[in-house]
Amino acid sequence: MGRGFCTDAAGHPFTRTPNSTFTLRFDRRSDSMNITATVAEKMVQIQGVTRLVQASNEEEGLRIYLAFAQPVLNSSEQILRALTATDAVAVHLTPTNRSTLGNRRFGYVVKKMSDAAAIVSVACDTSSIISRQGTPVVPAEPFTFLYDTQRPWVKLGTSTRRTSSRDILVLIKFAKPVFNFSSSAVQVSGGNVLSFHEASKSIYTLQIQAVGQLVSVQVAENAAMDVAGNPNLASDRLQVRHYSVPASSSWIAAITTVVFLTTAAVAALLTVSTSSLVAAGAVSRPSSYMISEPSRNVLRMACHIQIFALSRWLSANLPIEYYEFAKGVEWSIPYMRLPWEGPAADPYLGYSTMPAIAYSESELLDRSAVGGAANISSYRPRAQQGQPVTPAQIIPSDPVFPTAVEEPGRACQRRRRPTGAGAGAPTTSGGGLGSCGRWRRLASARRVMRKNVFGTVSRNM
Repeated sequence: MGRGFCTDAAGHPFTRTPNSTFTLRFDRRSDSMNITATVAEKMVQIQGVTRLVQASNEEEGLRIYLAFAQPVLNSSEQILRALTATDAVAVHLTPTNRSTLGNRRFGYVVKKMSDAAAIVSVACDTSSIISRQGTPVVPAEPFTFLYDTQRPWVKLGTSTRRTSSRDILVLIKFAKPVFNFSSSAVQVSGGNVLSFHEASKSIYTLQIQAVGQLVSVQVAENAAMDVAGNPNLASDRLQVRHYSVPASSSWIAAITTVVFLTTAAVAALLTVSTSSLVAAGAVSRPSSYMISEPSRNVLRMACHIQIFALSRWLSANLPIEYYEFAKGVEWSIPYMRLPWEGPAADPYLGYSTMPAIAYSESELLDRSAVGGAANISSYRPRAQQGQPVTPAQIIPSDPVFPTAVEEPGRACQRRRRPTGAGAGAPTTSGGGLGSCGRWRRLASARRVMRKNVFGTVSRNM
């Protein structure tokens, strides 16, 4: 109402008072909400991909905030009852004493976490929250972050505890991905670091050149941090003994090799000569137990050499002289690379890099704890005298092995021509030239060869 638009009976003009103005706001827009927390955001690069990670290791002082676009009519206690957390962790929240900015912003302090490591997801049920204009509040996306207070432990592994090679490969494995880890954090005595390679954020390889007889490796404490900011624990000290190959072992292996090759050459020459004379009729066919069949002696000698070569795989701690001799005659055992063993296969699973003398029952790591389906966080090293114990262990890889091979008999049964079918009925692989015929001939040849070989060995051993 404007001023002076009317007067009273005495002629006084109309005067507007401060309460004469009435404002009505008409708003149908829904109120929006956002959930945030005092959790640092970090840009980390994992396997060449940059990702945004929200993680925290703060046990106290962690705050969660709810911000509304428009003021709400609810109190802090009412909104607290609408907050829910994941089942994996019990989060105890208390309202803060800070200003709510006209019921637009509410803060809560995390007092207690039940788990040491969990993925926390905080959500709010907006069905009981009413805005100032009476419109409903649009639900917001849950706020999810990683809460982790466990310090990562580290293990050191190598293929052997004693070796004659000057280049020693050490595997460094952390319990979870860590960052800012370099070769300067590894304490090496008795050797020089040749190379340092990062296979992943949790697996590193270190190549050391031995200088002394005893090489010692240890990862220092607080050398790296995980994504939540927890520093690592100190690893156990890994000691590898370096020795020179005894001359006696080399000489015995060389003499054994020369004697075997000489015997094989003489046996081949004598066999060819005897066969030629028998074919020409100059001599009669000799008895099967005479020296004129020298292949039997070669077979005996090869079997004995293989026994010495296989003895290096015994679990007993063999003397160095005997072990090096057995290693020198391992050529007698033929080895073929399997189809699933590529050039980049784990060197710890190779034929000549797995001496049993380097292992003991307390040093072996269960394969099920390292495989893809295993949970590596389930392992907890035991503490002794106030120090974390992370024993150095052999950490093998998990190559893919074939799980099933179709038996030829069953395959042939499935590929038979149906009963009552004519001669022209199609088959998958029938006839003597099919896969069934090949399987039968191959199995028969294997049985004959196995019978001949093992029968000859049993008669002459």
